[in-house]
Amino acid sequence: MADSEDGPPDTLWYVRMQAEPSLPVEADDALLMVLHALLIHGGLDDESLCQVLPFSRHETLQGRLALTHRGVLCQRQGRFQVAPLCYTGVRQLLESRRYLLDAL
Repeated sequence: MADSEDGPPDTLWYVRMQAEPSLPVEADDALLMVLHALLIHGGLDDESLCQVLPFSRHETLQGRLALTHRGVLCQRQGRFQVAPLCYTGVRQLLESRRYLLDAL
């Protein structure tokens, strides 16, 4: 990079990219239903997620935690939702398993 004559040299910043979140290829029904519920409701807090799913609280939160640790879910204002980088992949996964989805 060239130095400017009147000021400091130009700076080039290097930032390591984070690994892309990975969707569970062999996701069981509980994980798929967590993803589906979060998509159709536009995100939910833990209590609401447990209320809308037919699984035990433990199983629901275990699935939500697993997806959060993988980077598939993020939390905003106390609600968990599908991370923006994963949105398309989650929709494709749910569509491949015959879940009903809205039109894009």
